[in-house]
Amino acid sequence: KVAYQQNCAVCHQADLSGSDMIPALAGGGFMGRWQGKSGKDLFDKTRTTMPTNAPGSLSQQAYLDLVAYVLQVNGASQPKVVSADSVNAIMLH
Repeated sequence: KVAYQQNCAVCHQADLSGSDMIPALAGGGFMGRWQGKSGKDLFDKTRTTMPTNAPGSLSQQAYLDLVAYVLQVNGASQPKVVSADSVNAIMLH
């Protein structure tokens, strides 16, 4: 949650609801867009596009923490610790 608040909330909102031009990271719309994709897909998309002013500028662990937080907020099944290895096994439904 800390990584999200520091790096994402300014655009995606503290509650992950997004805004007019910024997509929500929580709810049915978000989960629908990611249905059938893996946690690794979400990790890669986040790492290569966010933050918009400096994609790829966070540590690998920060991106893993962000993915874990977004999945947790959405109630997605995930391992207790999201790591570079375990992110591959996460499937979004």
